[in-house]
Amino acid sequence: MLIAYSRIILIKGKVIMLQQNSLYILKILLSHDIISIEELMSKSKLSKRQINYSLENINYWLESNGYNNIIRIKDGAISLNNNVNAILSTLSHEKFNYILSEEERQALIYIYIYLNIEVISMYHLIDLLEVSRGTVQNDLNKLRETIKCENLNISYSRKDGYQIVGDEKSIHYFMMKLIVEMITHDNLIDKYGKLVTNDFYNIEQLKHNITEALFESNKTISENNLNIISYIYIFYRKRNKSIQNNFMQETLVNLEINLKEFEEYEISKRILEKSGTEKEYYSFLASLLLSYVSSKPDPDHLDFYQIQEVIEKIITRLRKSYAISLSNQEKVFSQLYAHLRPTTYRLKFQYPMINPLKEQIISKYRSIYIIIKEILEVSEQSFQHNTSDDEIAYLTIHFATFLIEDVPENDKNVNGIILCPGGVGVSALLYQELIKLFPSIHFLESASISQLETIIDDVDVIFSTVLIETTKPLFIVNPLMNNIERIKLVESYNEKINKIESRGKINIRSIIKIIESYTNIFDKEGLIQELSNFISNNEISHVNVKRRQPKLSELINPNLIQLKVSATDWRDAIKKSAKPLLENEFITSNYVDAMIQNTEENGPYIVIAKHVALPHARPEEGAIEAAIGITTLDKPIVFGNKANDPVKYIFCLSAVDNSTHLRGLSELVDLLDDKQFYKVLEIASETSQVINYLKERNV
Repeated sequence: MLIAYSRIILIKGKVIMLQQNSLYILKILLSHDIISIEELMSKSKLSKRQINYSLENINYWLESNGYNNIIRIKDGAISLNNNVNAILSTLSHEKFNYILSEEERQALIYIYIYLNIEVISMYHLIDLLEVSRGTVQNDLNKLRETIKCENLNISYSRKDGYQIVGDEKSIHYFMMKLIVEMITHDNLIDKYGKLVTNDFYNIEQLKHNITEALFESNKTISENNLNIISYIYIFYRKRNKSIQNNFMQETLVNLEINLKEFEEYEISKRILEKSGTEKEYYSFLASLLLSYVSSKPDPDHLDFYQIQEVIEKIITRLRKSYAISLSNQEKVFSQLYAHLRPTTYRLKFQYPMINPLKEQIISKYRSIYIIIKEILEVSEQSFQHNTSDDEIAYLTIHFATFLIEDVPENDKNVNGIILCPGGVGVSALLYQELIKLFPSIHFLESASISQLETIIDDVDVIFSTVLIETTKPLFIVNPLMNNIERIKLVESYNEKINKIESRGKINIRSIIKIIESYTNIFDKEGLIQELSNFISNNEISHVNVKRRQPKLSELINPNLIQLKVSATDWRDAIKKSAKPLLENEFITSNYVDAMIQNTEENGPYIVIAKHVALPHARPEEGAIEAAIGITTLDKPIVFGNKANDPVKYIFCLSAVDNSTHLRGLSELVDLLDDKQFYKVLEIASETSQVINYLKERNV
């Protein structure tokens, strides 16, 4: 979504406006040394005509402030050719006249009414939003539709003005949801602050006190979560004072939680005592700290062993059910603990967490996401509440970093740091990406933007997900880079730091146009991805290239499928399911023995769903090539798994490492929810029928 705002400048008697699209394009230019018009179109979702108009508008503004015009380079690329810090400084010292988007206006209306500061009329809302009466009425109607899902409504009377009607807990939850959703919208957060002018200093002071108290307690918090806690707390307290309805105590009684026993309660007490806040708010702030602050593993935590048990269940299920073993157990546990502890309390208190990268994560790491989602669905009792897709996507980030192989240590001659307001998960993923791209950089521990000033002397280069003003070399990075972005980042780094000129750039879409003129392309985006992978692997020669992950239909062939097989018991069933893989030299006989032995030692973890078993062993026990065999039994066999017995369908897996089988396995997990797939397995008389169905499903 583009944030709509503009700025008016008077020069030589003429008013020049840096329009919303132009300012958005300018921010993109500030983040790139060189960028093509095509890339600008892709990033901004604007047409070529709109881009050119914006560039003209930006040039007028640059001239008016004494900066150089944008320069055009060959092959359609452009460069800002200016001092980035100077432009950022100019932008920061000028006043903005923000024009909120429709979504932001509705959020502001809700928060304004939520705060219950005064009797609110239509005129108040017109003045607040600086739009017409008709626009306000339209926003109100759409907002009413939006909050229906929470059983809320907005009423109006002359006496009471606009009021939010519904259960107070739901009213409060929707406020929290809006804060979490909109926390990265700086212009809207600024408007939020102005709604509580008398408390605005308190917000800044609260953020300072929270940061200080957490530092003293050896805890970390991201910029986004610090803002989330501060605004939610201030807004909750502001409304609570006017309506005298503290539902927090009722919540704690229902959950049977005594927050006074937690370290976070003492931290909240220290924070709020400085401002003379009433004791009744200690528990609420403590609940926010538990839900949005990462913690290092500590056996003294009341919940340590509960969180430890959840982590061990997930890791065990990954290893025993899906042939995914994680190395560096201490690091894995520490990182998962830091994420799962606040997740557990968000689920208990039913506090929101919105993941802005959810769709990108699911797209890029779909294989891991599907498997983690399935594991959590089986383990819901550990969390006591359903885990949202947003939360699962965050957890997926962590497992994605665990499955990336470590780069061997080299001589490190440059100190780098990663700045990311999004939190530890995104920082960890970026770290894994960057150490592969830049093995000569020693990355310091990730820090918040506010901490940068204290460590800047130790930093040679900065990688950041947001644009900041700094004297050190700065590279803006996407939390989830594609191959082209990786190439451009390496080229930019080499040019700026190593003074190495990049080779001629390859435009993949130009190659696609040439191919299209000679043949039909049935999967254009797939071809683009394959070409970008190929170019990436050749352009960045020092990067460890991941082994390709084949589709399910590539892991299965007609020779690996057996229908209506007879077996005497589960051991016999595993042996017979492995026979095609053994005969076709995908596994050795040792692998078959290991599968049976693992089941004897670990129990029936391999029964992963109703009537479905996935026998496998460790790669070193005899896996030769990645493959999956399908065997249907004429009579179901008991494996010893009470929840999912008896087993009728066996998918024998040859796993050569931790990751090659992930895509095919995740597609199989998806298929296990497809009733039609089981019908095909039941009625098939030829193995080709099964293969054809997989191809129809495009897996």
